[in-house]
Amino acid sequence: MKRAEAVDRAQPRGCALIAALLAALLGLLAGLYPWLTAGTGPRDPILVPGTPIPDALRYQVMPDESHLELTVNATIGRVSGQAEMRDGSVELVRDGTGWHVVANLSMDVSSFNVGNEFVNRLIRLALAVETYPIGVFLGRSETPIPAREGTFVVDLRGPLELHGVVRDYTFPTTLTFAGDRLTLVSAATVDAREFGVSIPTIVGSSELEAAMRIVTVHEGSSPPSGD
Repeated sequence: MKRAEAVDRAQPRGCALIAALLAALLGLLAGLYPWLTAGTGPRDPILVPGTPIPDALRYQVMPDESHLELTVNATIGRVSGQAEMRDGSVELVRDGTGWHVVANLSMDVSSFNVGNEFVNRLIRLALAVETYPIGVFLGRSETPIPAREGTFVVDLRGPLELHGVVRDYTFPTTLTFAGDRLTLVSAATVDAREFGVSIPTIVGSSELEAAMRIVTVHEGSSPPSGD
């Protein structure tokens, strides 16, 4: 009985110790970050979306209806948040009887928000969002889709830029056509270490579960008015 009581007393102490260590770590990072990044300022992305492809059907990204969601297995539990998408495009390139999908996507990593300022600051510090505020993905489907109506699943492969580092990634993506709209829903696990991001194990896992929902409208169509 005494042993069980001792274990019960130790659990709150363990949680308090983790919280204290996280707070101390945040303070250390917050103190060192301005010194480590002094004079750097925001940097333009390495990747640059391509110019419009001649004869391609072009869809424009609707940032207000699109978002990037990141989920982190943190010490305090699974934490999810969203970042805003920026202007971009999805093009359909004719290939025989089908269409290849070419995506030029940009995301505002600095807008990432999990609804908890403590966790926000930790992740933003790790990603150095003041220096590298923009992420870019330039993907293309190797297999063409047969039509521009209905729903299809493709692999979008291409360079992904985060934290000023570029790596090739594949995002399995579901395409849904509805009138003049094309919606892309995609997910993949991104290892932050591949992009030079070091997340201390006491904070959480270095693997980020990334999920994108991209709503696009065919170029030349009138976007819906906001009411």
